[in-house]
Amino acid sequence: MLIINKAKMNEFSFIELNRVISLLEKEIIEFNLNGFNGLIIEDDNMFPNSSDGRMINKTILLPKNRTEENLRYANYKVKSTIYHELCHVDLSNKLPNIHEEYNKSLEKENYVKAFTIHTYIEYITHIKSIKFESEKSIDEFIQSVNNKKWNFSSNEDDIYMVKAAPYIIARNYDLSRIENQNLKNRLFRIKSELERLEKIRIEDDYVELFNLEKIIKQYIRNEEI
Repeated sequence: MLIINKAKMNEFSFIELNRVISLLEKEIIEFNLNGFNGLIIEDDNMFPNSSDGRMINKTILLPKNRTEENLRYANYKVKSTIYHELCHVDLSNKLPNIHEEYNKSLEKENYVKAFTIHTYIEYITHIKSIKFESEKSIDEFIQSVNNKKWNFSSNEDDIYMVKAAPYIIARNYDLSRIENQNLKNRLFRIKSELERLEKIRIEDDYVELFNLEKIIKQYIRNEEI
């Protein structure tokens, strides 16, 4: 994998990063990484909200200082981030039309369609990459979900729920740890359709996501549930 040390990561961390990537190689043998441009170490100020990394145009970007810290104390975070982004590359090559539909829906501000595709894509990639997350990070995430004061009397929390749904479901598949019953009921509806889609291995056509769209549409537009 091409690594560009643009922000000048220190030598120890750069060696450790290469080691982490070498350990991932056997995990991605069957991935379709066509068009993948490699990894760039960037300044932390390019990453909002203390992000561990992101993908732009099939290039993985990692924040220098945060990645150095993770490599020293919690290298599973680096491994998880890189693997997750490679899952996105693989899926975008397998479902290019659906990914293109996502980009078009954002341009046209068709947020129901965008959220529908987002939910499916993030669920599939997180289900694959969750194995590299620590129990501690999963526990902290679920706790943050339970600490939130969910209020579904307005549309705002339904939209937030839709955004978070694939991440919550992937980290607590049976939803047994979700305390808010209204939240759990909503997540179960989404989860049931995601399970069905996962089993049939959908074709690269947005039509395959119509049933999921119907569910998402109810929450985004606050229609009767």
